[in-house]
Amino acid sequence: MSSNKNEVPPPPKKKGGELADSDDASINWPKDQVLESSVTNDVDELKQRVNEMLKTGDKAKEDQGAYERPETNLVQLSNKKLMQSHVIFGSLYAGRYTVICFTPKRRPVRKLKMCIPHACACIVVENGKALGVFKSGRYYRSFFYQVAYCVNTQYIPYHFNISECPTRDNVRITIQIDFLLHVTDAIKFMYDIGPENLEELLRATQSEAVRSLARTCYVEKAYDLRGIDSEDMLSTLNDKLNPFGVNIDQVTIANVNLPTDVAVSLQNSTSYVSKTKEQIRNHEFKLRFQNDYQILTNIIHDRHNEIDLLMKNARKERSRLRQEIKEILAKGDAEIVKAKTDLECKLSEISANSKLEIAKINAQRDREVSEITTQANIEVQKINAQTEQYIAKVKSETELKISENRAQIIKYKGDAEKLGAQVLAAQRQYEIDMARVGIIEALSKNHTLISGNTQGNIMTQLLVAQKTAQQIGAQLKK
Repeated sequence: MSSNKNEVPPPPKKKGGELADSDDASINWPKDQVLESSVTNDVDELKQRVNEMLKTGDKAKEDQGAYERPETNLVQLSNKKLMQSHVIFGSLYAGRYTVICFTPKRRPVRKLKMCIPHACACIVVENGKALGVFKSGRYYRSFFYQVAYCVNTQYIPYHFNISECPTRDNVRITIQIDFLLHVTDAIKFMYDIGPENLEELLRATQSEAVRSLARTCYVEKAYDLRGIDSEDMLSTLNDKLNPFGVNIDQVTIANVNLPTDVAVSLQNSTSYVSKTKEQIRNHEFKLRFQNDYQILTNIIHDRHNEIDLLMKNARKERSRLRQEIKEILAKGDAEIVKAKTDLECKLSEISANSKLEIAKINAQRDREVSEITTQANIEVQKINAQTEQYIAKVKSETELKISENRAQIIKYKGDAEKLGAQVLAAQRQYEIDMARVGIIEALSKNHTLISGNTQGNIMTQLLVAQKTAQQIGAQLKK
Protein backbone atom coordinates (compact mmCIF):
# COMPACT_ATOMS: atom_id res chain seq x y z
CA MET A 1 0.00 0.00 0.00
CA SER A 2 1.03 3.58 -0.64
CA SER A 3 0.16 6.67 1.34
CA ASN A 4 0.58 9.09 -1.56
CA LYS A 5 -2.44 11.38 -1.56
CA ASN A 6 -2.03 12.54 -5.18
CA GLU A 7 -3.07 9.14 -6.54
CA VAL A 8 -6.79 8.36 -6.24
CA PRO A 9 -7.80 4.72 -5.61
CA PRO A 10 -10.87 3.37 -7.44
CA PRO A 11 -13.58 1.49 -5.51
CA PRO A 12 -12.67 -2.23 -5.18
CA LYS A 13 -14.75 -4.89 -6.90
CA LYS A 14 -16.69 -7.82 -5.51
CA LYS A 15 -16.66 -11.27 -7.01
CA GLY A 16 -18.22 -11.24 -10.49
CA GLY A 17 -17.12 -7.72 -11.44
CA GLU A 18 -19.69 -5.84 -9.32
CA LEU A 19 -18.69 -2.64 -7.58
CA ALA A 20 -18.30 -2.71 -3.80
CA ASP A 21 -18.64 0.12 -1.29
CA SER A 22 -15.48 0.95 0.65
CA ASP A 23 -14.42 3.74 2.99
CA ASP A 24 -10.70 2.91 2.83
CA ALA A 25 -8.94 5.66 0.83
CA SER A 26 -5.44 4.33 1.38
CA ILE A 27 -5.37 1.91 -1.63
CA ASN A 28 -3.80 3.36 -4.81
CA TRP A 29 -4.27 1.61 -8.15
CA PRO A 30 -3.29 2.80 -11.65
CA LYS A 31 -6.12 4.72 -13.27
CA ASP A 32 -6.10 3.23 -16.84
CA GLN A 33 -5.64 -0.32 -15.62
CA VAL A 34 -8.66 -0.09 -13.33
CA LEU A 35 -10.97 1.23 -16.05
CA GLU A 36 -9.93 -1.35 -18.63
CA SER A 37 -10.02 -4.36 -16.34
CA SER A 38 -13.35 -3.44 -14.68
CA VAL A 39 -15.18 -2.76 -17.96
CA THR A 40 -13.87 -5.97 -19.60
CA ASN A 41 -14.80 -8.11 -16.62
CA ASP A 42 -18.28 -6.60 -16.41
CA VAL A 43 -19.01 -7.23 -20.08
CA ASP A 44 -17.83 -10.84 -19.91
CA GLU A 45 -19.79 -11.44 -16.74
CA LEU A 46 -23.01 -10.05 -18.24
CA LYS A 47 -22.63 -12.15 -21.41
CA GLN A 48 -22.09 -15.27 -19.35
CA ARG A 49 -25.17 -14.58 -17.26
CA VAL A 50 -27.34 -13.96 -20.33
CA ASN A 51 -26.26 -17.24 -21.90
CA GLU A 52 -26.98 -19.13 -18.69
CA MET A 53 -30.41 -17.53 -18.45
CA LEU A 54 -31.23 -18.47 -22.05
CA LYS A 55 -30.14 -22.06 -21.48
CA THR A 56 -32.14 -22.25 -18.28
CA GLY A 57 -35.23 -20.87 -20.02
CA ASP A 58 -34.94 -23.39 -22.88
CA LYS A 59 -34.56 -26.24 -20.40
CA ALA A 60 -37.56 -25.06 -18.39
CA LYS A 61 -39.67 -24.86 -21.52
CA GLU A 62 -38.61 -28.36 -22.52
CA ASP A 63 -39.47 -29.66 -19.08
CA GLN A 64 -42.80 -27.87 -19.22
CA GLY A 65 -43.57 -29.47 -22.55
CA ALA A 66 -42.57 -32.90 -21.29
CA TYR A 67 -44.82 -32.70 -18.19
CA GLU A 68 -48.48 -31.83 -18.45
CA ARG A 69 -50.95 -31.73 -15.61
CA PRO A 70 -53.62 -34.43 -15.88
CA GLU A 71 -57.14 -33.25 -16.44
CA THR A 72 -59.73 -33.66 -13.68
CA ASN A 73 -62.48 -36.25 -14.21
CA LEU A 74 -65.55 -36.32 -11.96
CA VAL A 75 -66.92 -39.83 -11.31
CA GLN A 76 -69.72 -41.49 -9.34
CA LEU A 77 -69.02 -44.72 -7.43
CA SER A 78 -71.42 -47.34 -6.17
CA ASN A 79 -71.70 -49.88 -3.36
CA LYS A 80 -69.36 -48.06 -0.92
CA LYS A 81 -69.42 -47.84 2.84
CA LEU A 82 -71.19 -44.70 3.99
CA MET A 83 -68.98 -44.03 7.02
CA GLN A 84 -65.86 -43.99 4.78
CA SER A 85 -67.05 -40.93 2.88
CA HIS A 86 -64.16 -38.77 4.10
CA VAL A 87 -61.61 -41.28 2.80
CA ILE A 88 -63.40 -41.63 -0.53
CA PHE A 89 -63.80 -37.88 -1.11
CA GLY A 90 -60.32 -37.04 0.21
CA SER A 91 -58.37 -39.22 -2.27
CA LEU A 92 -58.28 -39.85 -6.02
CA TYR A 93 -60.00 -42.98 -7.19
CA ALA A 94 -57.61 -45.18 -9.22
CA GLY A 95 -55.05 -42.36 -8.94
CA ARG A 96 -56.77 -40.07 -11.47
CA TYR A 97 -60.52 -39.69 -10.82
CA THR A 98 -62.17 -37.25 -8.42
CA VAL A 99 -65.19 -38.72 -6.63
CA ILE A 100 -68.03 -36.23 -6.35
CA CYS A 101 -70.73 -38.68 -5.17
CA PHE A 102 -71.31 -42.37 -4.52
CA THR A 103 -74.12 -44.82 -3.81
CA PRO A 104 -73.70 -46.42 -0.36
CA LYS A 105 -74.45 -50.01 0.52
CA ARG A 106 -78.02 -50.80 1.58
CA ARG A 107 -78.73 -51.42 5.24
CA PRO A 108 -79.72 -54.93 6.34
CA VAL A 109 -83.39 -55.60 7.00
CA ARG A 110 -83.01 -56.02 10.77
CA LYS A 111 -80.73 -53.03 11.29
CA LEU A 112 -82.71 -49.99 12.44
CA LYS A 113 -79.75 -47.69 13.13
CA MET A 114 -78.86 -45.31 10.29
CA CYS A 115 -75.74 -43.09 10.73
CA ILE A 116 -75.16 -39.97 8.58
CA PRO A 117 -71.50 -38.76 8.43
CA HIS A 118 -70.46 -35.13 8.81
CA ALA A 119 -69.34 -32.72 6.03
CA CYS A 120 -71.31 -34.38 3.23
CA ALA A 121 -74.88 -34.32 1.90
CA CYS A 122 -76.78 -37.63 2.22
CA ILE A 123 -80.07 -37.98 0.27
CA VAL A 124 -82.49 -40.31 2.10
CA VAL A 125 -85.31 -42.08 0.21
CA GLU A 126 -88.32 -44.10 1.35
CA ASN A 127 -89.44 -46.71 -1.16
CA GLY A 128 -87.88 -44.62 -3.94
CA LYS A 129 -89.25 -41.26 -2.78
CA ALA A 130 -86.62 -38.67 -1.94
CA LEU A 131 -87.23 -37.31 1.56
CA GLY A 132 -84.44 -34.73 1.45
CA VAL A 133 -80.94 -34.25 2.83
CA PHE A 134 -80.60 -35.50 6.41
CA LYS A 135 -78.28 -33.80 8.87
CA SER A 136 -75.32 -35.68 10.29
CA GLY A 137 -76.09 -37.90 13.28
CA ARG A 138 -77.73 -41.18 14.28
CA TYR A 139 -81.29 -42.10 13.23
CA TYR A 140 -83.50 -45.13 13.91
CA ARG A 141 -85.54 -45.92 10.84
CA SER A 142 -86.99 -48.99 9.24
CA PHE A 143 -85.41 -50.86 6.34
CA PHE A 144 -87.44 -48.85 3.82
CA TYR A 145 -85.40 -45.72 4.71
CA GLN A 146 -82.16 -45.89 2.74
CA VAL A 147 -79.37 -43.44 1.86
CA ALA A 148 -79.60 -43.21 -1.92
CA TYR A 149 -76.63 -40.87 -2.59
CA CYS A 150 -73.78 -39.35 -0.63
CA VAL A 151 -72.64 -36.10 -2.30
CA ASN A 152 -69.30 -34.33 -1.72
CA THR A 153 -69.88 -30.76 -0.48
CA GLN A 154 -66.19 -29.88 -0.14
CA TYR A 155 -64.38 -27.44 -2.43
CA ILE A 156 -63.17 -29.38 -5.49
CA PRO A 157 -60.31 -28.10 -7.72
CA TYR A 158 -61.06 -28.87 -11.37
CA HIS A 159 -58.45 -28.66 -14.16
CA PHE A 160 -58.76 -29.21 -17.92
CA ASN A 161 -57.12 -28.10 -21.18
CA ILE A 162 -58.69 -26.28 -24.10
CA SER A 163 -56.75 -27.08 -27.28
CA GLU A 164 -56.64 -25.33 -30.63
CA CYS A 165 -57.72 -21.90 -29.40
CA PRO A 166 -57.20 -19.41 -32.26
CA THR A 167 -55.62 -16.07 -31.48
CA ARG A 168 -56.24 -12.82 -33.26
CA ASP A 169 -53.48 -13.64 -35.78
CA ASN A 170 -54.84 -17.23 -36.23
CA VAL A 171 -52.21 -19.09 -34.20
CA ARG A 172 -53.51 -22.20 -32.42
CA ILE A 173 -52.62 -22.26 -28.72
CA THR A 174 -53.53 -24.49 -25.76
CA ILE A 175 -54.95 -22.92 -22.60
CA GLN A 176 -55.13 -24.68 -19.21
CA ILE A 177 -58.04 -23.71 -16.96
CA ASP A 178 -58.42 -24.18 -13.18
CA PHE A 179 -61.79 -24.13 -11.39
CA LEU A 180 -62.79 -24.20 -7.75
CA LEU A 181 -66.33 -25.48 -7.30
CA HIS A 182 -68.61 -27.03 -4.67
CA VAL A 183 -72.11 -28.50 -4.55
CA THR A 184 -74.69 -26.29 -2.84
CA ASP A 185 -77.88 -28.35 -3.42
CA ALA A 186 -77.33 -32.11 -3.51
CA ILE A 187 -80.87 -33.00 -4.65
CA LYS A 188 -80.81 -30.66 -7.68
CA PHE A 189 -77.32 -31.83 -8.55
CA MET A 190 -78.12 -35.57 -8.47
CA TYR A 191 -81.60 -35.54 -9.99
CA ASP A 192 -81.24 -32.68 -12.47
CA ILE A 193 -77.76 -33.03 -14.02
CA GLY A 194 -75.39 -35.61 -12.48
CA PRO A 195 -71.55 -35.74 -12.55
CA GLU A 196 -71.05 -36.61 -16.23
CA ASN A 197 -73.49 -34.02 -17.56
CA LEU A 198 -71.95 -31.46 -15.18
CA GLU A 199 -68.53 -32.06 -16.75
CA GLU A 200 -69.91 -31.73 -20.26
CA LEU A 201 -71.75 -28.50 -19.45
CA LEU A 202 -68.76 -27.09 -17.58
CA ARG A 203 -66.28 -27.83 -20.38
CA ALA A 204 -68.58 -26.59 -23.12
CA THR A 205 -69.40 -23.32 -21.34
CA GLN A 206 -65.81 -22.59 -20.38
CA SER A 207 -64.39 -23.54 -23.78
CA GLU A 208 -66.64 -21.04 -25.48
CA ALA A 209 -65.65 -18.24 -23.08
CA VAL A 210 -61.91 -19.01 -23.26
CA ARG A 211 -61.88 -19.21 -27.06
CA SER A 212 -63.59 -15.81 -27.21
CA LEU A 213 -60.96 -14.41 -24.86
CA ALA A 214 -58.05 -15.89 -26.85
CA ARG A 215 -59.49 -14.46 -30.07
CA THR A 216 -59.01 -10.91 -28.73
CA CYS A 217 -55.21 -11.05 -28.24
CA TYR A 218 -52.16 -11.63 -30.45
CA VAL A 219 -49.80 -14.53 -29.98
CA GLU A 220 -47.08 -12.22 -28.64
CA LYS A 221 -49.37 -11.31 -25.74
CA ALA A 222 -50.68 -14.84 -25.15
CA TYR A 223 -48.49 -15.40 -22.12
CA ASP A 224 -50.13 -12.37 -20.50
CA LEU A 225 -53.31 -14.43 -20.13
CA ARG A 226 -51.70 -16.58 -17.41
CA GLY A 227 -53.07 -15.95 -13.94
CA ILE A 228 -56.11 -13.97 -15.09
CA ASP A 229 -59.20 -14.26 -12.84
CA SER A 230 -62.06 -13.32 -15.13
CA GLU A 231 -65.21 -12.11 -13.38
CA ASP A 232 -67.18 -12.38 -16.65
CA MET A 233 -66.37 -16.07 -17.06
CA LEU A 234 -67.19 -16.68 -13.38
CA SER A 235 -70.58 -14.98 -13.61
CA THR A 236 -71.41 -16.81 -16.88
CA LEU A 237 -70.60 -20.21 -15.36
CA ASN A 238 -72.60 -19.52 -12.20
CA ASP A 239 -75.61 -18.36 -14.22
CA LYS A 240 -75.65 -21.74 -15.98
CA LEU A 241 -74.66 -24.04 -13.09
CA ASN A 242 -76.40 -22.49 -10.06
CA PRO A 243 -79.84 -23.84 -11.14
CA PHE A 244 -78.31 -27.33 -10.89
CA GLY A 245 -77.04 -26.85 -7.32
CA VAL A 246 -73.37 -26.19 -8.24
CA ASN A 247 -71.46 -22.97 -7.54
CA ILE A 248 -68.16 -21.94 -9.19
CA ASP A 249 -65.99 -20.02 -6.68
CA GLN A 250 -62.95 -19.21 -8.85
CA VAL A 251 -61.84 -19.44 -12.48
CA THR A 252 -58.17 -18.98 -13.36
CA ILE A 253 -56.14 -19.41 -16.53
CA ALA A 254 -53.32 -21.55 -15.19
CA ASN A 255 -51.02 -21.74 -18.24
CA VAL A 256 -50.74 -21.03 -21.96
CA ASN A 257 -48.82 -23.36 -24.31
CA LEU A 258 -47.71 -22.06 -27.73
CA PRO A 259 -46.72 -24.16 -30.75
CA THR A 260 -43.03 -25.11 -30.76
CA ASP A 261 -42.06 -23.08 -33.83
CA VAL A 262 -43.87 -20.00 -32.55
CA ALA A 263 -42.26 -20.34 -29.11
CA VAL A 264 -38.77 -20.65 -30.68
CA SER A 265 -39.41 -17.64 -32.94
CA LEU A 266 -40.53 -15.53 -29.98
CA GLN A 267 -37.53 -16.71 -28.01
CA ASN A 268 -35.11 -15.72 -30.77
CA SER A 269 -36.68 -12.29 -31.18
CA THR A 270 -36.54 -11.82 -27.43
CA SER A 271 -32.87 -12.85 -27.39
CA TYR A 272 -32.01 -10.32 -30.14
CA VAL A 273 -33.80 -7.53 -28.27
CA SER A 274 -32.08 -8.59 -25.06
CA LYS A 275 -28.64 -8.54 -26.69
CA THR A 276 -29.28 -5.11 -28.19
CA LYS A 277 -30.40 -3.81 -24.81
CA GLU A 278 -27.34 -5.43 -23.28
CA GLN A 279 -24.97 -3.59 -25.60
CA ILE A 280 -26.73 -0.29 -24.94
CA ARG A 281 -26.59 -0.90 -21.19
CA ASN A 282 -22.90 -1.82 -21.40
CA HIS A 283 -22.09 1.38 -23.25
CA GLU A 284 -24.12 3.43 -20.78
CA PHE A 285 -22.42 1.62 -17.94
CA LYS A 286 -18.95 2.44 -19.28
CA LEU A 287 -19.78 6.12 -19.69
CA ARG A 288 -21.41 6.28 -16.28
CA PHE A 289 -18.49 4.46 -14.72
CA GLN A 290 -15.98 6.92 -16.19
CA ASN A 291 -18.03 9.91 -15.07
CA ASP A 292 -18.51 8.48 -11.61
CA TYR A 293 -14.82 7.62 -11.38
CA GLN A 294 -13.82 11.18 -12.24
CA ILE A 295 -16.31 12.59 -9.77
CA LEU A 296 -15.00 10.19 -7.14
CA THR A 297 -11.44 11.32 -7.83
CA ASN A 298 -12.35 14.97 -7.39
CA ILE A 299 -14.30 14.23 -4.25
CA ILE A 300 -11.41 12.29 -2.71
CA HIS A 301 -8.95 15.14 -3.47
CA ASP A 302 -11.33 17.64 -1.97
CA ARG A 303 -11.86 15.46 1.07
CA HIS A 304 -8.10 15.08 1.63
CA ASN A 305 -7.63 18.86 1.48
CA GLU A 306 -10.57 19.40 3.81
CA ILE A 307 -9.19 16.81 6.23
CA ASP A 308 -5.73 18.49 6.28
CA LEU A 309 -7.30 21.88 6.89
CA LEU A 310 -9.56 20.49 9.60
CA MET A 311 -6.64 18.73 11.27
CA LYS A 312 -4.60 21.98 11.39
CA ASN A 313 -7.52 23.91 12.79
CA ALA A 314 -8.19 21.12 15.26
CA ARG A 315 -4.58 21.16 16.53
CA LYS A 316 -4.71 24.93 17.02
CA GLU A 317 -8.04 24.64 18.80
CA ARG A 318 -6.75 21.80 20.97
CA SER A 319 -3.69 23.86 22.06
CA ARG A 320 -5.89 26.84 22.85
CA LEU A 321 -8.32 24.67 24.82
CA ARG A 322 -5.49 23.07 26.80
CA GLN A 323 -4.14 26.51 27.77
CA GLU A 324 -7.59 27.65 28.79
CA ILE A 325 -8.05 24.46 30.81
CA LYS A 326 -4.77 25.06 32.68
CA GLU A 327 -5.76 28.64 33.49
CA ILE A 328 -9.20 27.54 34.63
CA LEU A 329 -7.66 24.81 36.83
CA ALA A 330 -5.26 27.32 38.45
CA LYS A 331 -8.06 29.77 39.12
CA GLY A 332 -10.14 26.94 40.47
CA ASP A 333 -7.41 25.86 42.92
CA ALA A 334 -7.04 29.43 44.20
CA GLU A 335 -10.78 29.79 44.57
CA ILE A 336 -10.93 26.47 46.43
CA VAL A 337 -8.23 27.55 48.94
CA LYS A 338 -9.93 30.88 49.51
CA ALA A 339 -13.30 29.19 49.89
CA LYS A 340 -11.90 26.74 52.46
CA THR A 341 -10.41 29.61 54.53
CA ASP A 342 -13.64 31.59 54.42
CA LEU A 343 -15.56 28.47 55.31
CA GLU A 344 -13.44 27.77 58.39
CA CYS A 345 -13.84 31.39 59.60
CA LYS A 346 -17.55 31.28 59.10
CA LEU A 347 -17.77 27.94 60.88
CA SER A 348 -15.87 29.30 63.92
CA GLU A 349 -18.06 32.38 64.08
CA ILE A 350 -21.21 30.31 63.70
CA SER A 351 -20.04 27.93 66.45
CA ALA A 352 -19.40 30.78 68.94
CA ASN A 353 -22.71 32.46 68.15
CA SER A 354 -24.47 29.12 68.51
CA LYS A 355 -23.01 28.47 71.98
CA LEU A 356 -24.01 31.98 73.15
CA GLU A 357 -27.49 31.58 71.82
CA ILE A 358 -27.77 28.13 73.45
CA ALA A 359 -26.71 29.58 76.86
CA LYS A 360 -29.30 32.35 76.53
CA ILE A 361 -31.98 29.90 75.56
CA ASN A 362 -31.12 27.59 78.49
CA ALA A 363 -31.25 30.50 81.02
CA GLN A 364 -34.55 31.68 79.65
CA ARG A 365 -35.85 28.14 79.70
CA ASP A 366 -34.87 27.68 83.41
CA ARG A 367 -36.51 30.98 84.35
CA GLU A 368 -39.68 30.12 82.53
CA VAL A 369 -39.72 26.64 84.05
CA SER A 370 -39.34 28.12 87.58
CA GLU A 371 -42.17 30.59 86.98
CA ILE A 372 -44.38 27.91 85.55
CA THR A 373 -43.64 25.59 88.51
CA THR A 374 -44.45 28.30 91.09
CA GLN A 375 -47.65 29.24 89.33
CA ALA A 376 -48.60 25.59 89.08
CA ASN A 377 -48.09 25.05 92.84
CA ILE A 378 -50.27 28.09 93.65
CA GLU A 379 -52.96 26.83 91.33
CA VAL A 380 -52.76 23.34 92.88
CA GLN A 381 -53.22 24.79 96.41
CA LYS A 382 -56.17 26.85 95.23
CA ILE A 383 -57.70 23.78 93.62
CA ASN A 384 -57.14 21.69 96.78
CA ALA A 385 -58.73 24.37 98.97
CA GLN A 386 -61.70 24.63 96.64
CA THR A 387 -61.95 20.87 96.59
CA GLU A 388 -62.01 20.58 100.41
CA GLN A 389 -64.53 23.39 100.66
CA TYR A 390 -66.70 21.74 98.09
CA ILE A 391 -66.40 18.36 99.79
CA ALA A 392 -67.39 19.89 103.18
CA LYS A 393 -70.31 21.67 101.58
CA VAL A 394 -71.45 18.51 99.81
CA LYS A 395 -71.01 16.48 102.99
CA SER A 396 -73.07 18.89 105.09
CA GLU A 397 -75.76 19.02 102.46
CA THR A 398 -75.73 15.23 102.32
CA GLU A 399 -76.06 14.89 106.08
CA LEU A 400 -78.86 17.44 106.11
CA LYS A 401 -80.60 15.50 103.38
CA ILE A 402 -80.11 12.23 105.27
CA SER A 403 -81.57 13.78 108.47
CA GLU A 404 -84.54 15.08 106.52
CA ASN A 405 -85.02 11.65 104.93
CA ARG A 406 -84.85 9.93 108.32
CA ALA A 407 -87.34 12.37 109.84
CA GLN A 408 -89.56 11.77 106.90
CA ILE A 409 -89.22 8.00 107.38
CA ILE A 410 -90.10 8.30 111.08
CA LYS A 411 -93.08 10.46 110.14
CA TYR A 412 -94.20 7.90 107.59
CA LYS A 413 -93.79 5.10 110.13
CA GLY A 414 -95.83 7.07 112.68
CA ASP A 415 -98.54 7.65 110.17
CA ALA A 416 -98.48 4.00 109.26
CA GLU A 417 -98.64 2.97 112.94
CA LYS A 418 -101.47 5.37 113.48
CA LEU A 419 -103.43 3.95 110.57
CA GLY A 420 -102.76 0.32 111.47
CA ALA A 421 -102.97 0.63 115.30
CA GLN A 422 -106.61 -0.45 115.54
CA VAL A 423 -106.32 -3.15 112.85
CA LEU A 424 -103.13 -4.67 114.22
CA ALA A 425 -103.97 -4.14 117.97
CA ALA A 426 -104.61 -7.84 118.60
CA GLN A 427 -101.46 -8.86 116.67
CA ARG A 428 -99.36 -6.35 118.56
CA GLN A 429 -100.79 -7.57 121.88
CA TYR A 430 -99.93 -11.10 120.83
CA GLU A 431 -96.40 -10.07 119.95
CA ILE A 432 -96.04 -8.26 123.33
CA ASP A 433 -97.26 -11.35 125.15
CA MET A 434 -94.89 -13.55 123.24
CA ALA A 435 -92.06 -11.11 123.99
CA ARG A 436 -92.90 -11.32 127.69
CA VAL A 437 -92.85 -15.10 127.54
CA GLY A 438 -89.49 -14.91 125.82
CA ILE A 439 -88.21 -12.53 128.50
CA ILE A 440 -89.40 -14.81 131.26
CA GLU A 441 -87.78 -17.76 129.54
CA ALA A 442 -84.57 -15.78 129.09
CA LEU A 443 -84.67 -14.71 132.73
CA SER A 444 -85.02 -18.28 133.70
CA LYS A 445 -81.88 -19.15 131.86
CA ASN A 446 -79.98 -16.03 132.93
CA HIS A 447 -77.64 -16.46 135.86
CA THR A 448 -77.64 -12.71 136.51
CA LEU A 449 -80.73 -11.78 138.39
CA ILE A 450 -81.76 -8.26 139.18
CA SER A 451 -84.55 -7.93 141.72
CA GLY A 452 -86.24 -5.10 143.49
CA ASN A 453 -87.53 -1.83 142.27
CA THR A 454 -85.49 -0.84 139.25
CA GLN A 455 -87.52 2.12 138.13
CA GLY A 456 -85.06 4.58 139.51
CA ASN A 457 -81.94 2.65 138.47
CA ILE A 458 -80.98 3.62 134.93
CA MET A 459 -78.21 1.02 134.58
CA THR A 460 -80.57 -1.72 135.60
CA GLN A 461 -83.14 -0.67 133.03
CA LEU A 462 -80.46 -0.54 130.28
CA LEU A 463 -79.21 -4.00 131.17
CA VAL A 464 -82.72 -5.39 131.14
CA ALA A 465 -83.47 -3.73 127.77
CA GLN A 466 -80.25 -5.09 126.29
CA LYS A 467 -80.94 -8.63 127.41
CA THR A 468 -84.48 -8.39 126.20
CA ALA A 469 -83.35 -7.15 122.76
CA GLN A 470 -80.82 -9.97 122.46
CA GLN A 471 -83.47 -12.52 123.33
CA ILE A 472 -85.95 -11.06 120.86
CA GLY A 473 -83.31 -11.00 118.12
CA ALA A 474 -82.43 -14.67 118.70
CA GLN A 475 -86.10 -15.66 118.46
CA LEU A 476 -86.62 -13.67 115.30
CA LYS A 477 -83.61 -15.38 113.69
CA LYS A 478 -85.19 -18.76 114.47
